[in-house]
Amino acid sequence: MRRPELPWRAATLGAVLLAGCAPEATPPPTETARRPITRGRRATAGDLHATVALTDASGDEANCTGALIAPRLVLTAAHCVVEQDEETDAIVRVFQPNELGVVAGAVDVAQAPAVYAVTQVVLHPEYPYEAEPDHPTGAGRYDDIALLVLSDAVTELPWVEVPDAASAGEYLTAGTELTLTGYGATGPDQDDSGLLYIGEAAFAEQVGQEILVGGPGLTDTCPGDSGGPVYLLGDGEAPWLVGVTSRGVDNSDATCGDGGIYTYAPAYRGWIIDSAGGLFPPSDEPGAGGAGGQGGTGGDDFIDDDEGGGGDDGCSAAPNTPGSGWLAAISLLALRRRRRASAGAC
Repeated sequence: MRRPELPWRAATLGAVLLAGCAPEATPPPTETARRPITRGRRATAGDLHATVALTDASGDEANCTGALIAPRLVLTAAHCVVEQDEETDAIVRVFQPNELGVVAGAVDVAQAPAVYAVTQVVLHPEYPYEAEPDHPTGAGRYDDIALLVLSDAVTELPWVEVPDAASAGEYLTAGTELTLTGYGATGPDQDDSGLLYIGEAAFAEQVGQEILVGGPGLTDTCPGDSGGPVYLLGDGEAPWLVGVTSRGVDNSDATCGDGGIYTYAPAYRGWIIDSAGGLFPPSDEPGAGGAGGQGGTGGDDFIDDDEGGGGDDGCSAAPNTPGSGWLAAISLLALRRRRRASAGAC
């Protein structure tokens, strides 16, 4: 496994909020409260790395974020691709591929150079993992991770490497600076999504198969950033993907702004390899991009719905009626999940 070179950038972070929400003293944030962007910054083209937007099939509206981990493979959060019961957390359905799209190469989804069709949705079979967490934040294990297979290789962006846990662990110590990006909501009086924001936050700790990043008053992700990447950047090296935006901490009333829980991507590298049907890991070095970096075969050779990847085990898209159902379902935003609500929450 290739390792980034030290030194990392500053370990202790100042206060910067990413793409959305700062905690408010009064009144406490609620599921439908909109909160202003504070201390945030817009991303530039140089900040894209491997970040993509998850949209409806037309590419018109972004509702989650993801990372390109191979030319035809996007890693995102499981809760971005399912409809769940708000009370029980049970999965109602997995979204059909033809309800989804992926925008690559744009800091503004409205100016996207390309919208890629999704040919398969691969959900972690244990999501949502229901064991009661011991940690006060609620971190531990949730299996909030999913793969999207694209119809064509992305040419606008390089893909990002997902390191193994042992390699990543050498660099993830308390205070290590991580970079968060996401296409979250952008203002107090609007529910727009689709502008890429970026911020830095300090790694706090690993708890089981999740990591805690940031804290009260520091950089945080918000609705719309769900599924987005947490990058570990080294001087002169391609970034590593170490986290996937999942949710806010349990021991806070804020939807965002008090620190976040992120799926620890390196812990799932084996699952990605097993589930990607030859598309991962890619054969080329990170940054190669384009069709030459595919390292796998086309969609017909990916996991078949009747062979271990679909149907009853929840690993692929379940049958449903395509169309506007995805946009309707995602408006049912759970309090602490960071998928964008199409109305209400910022």
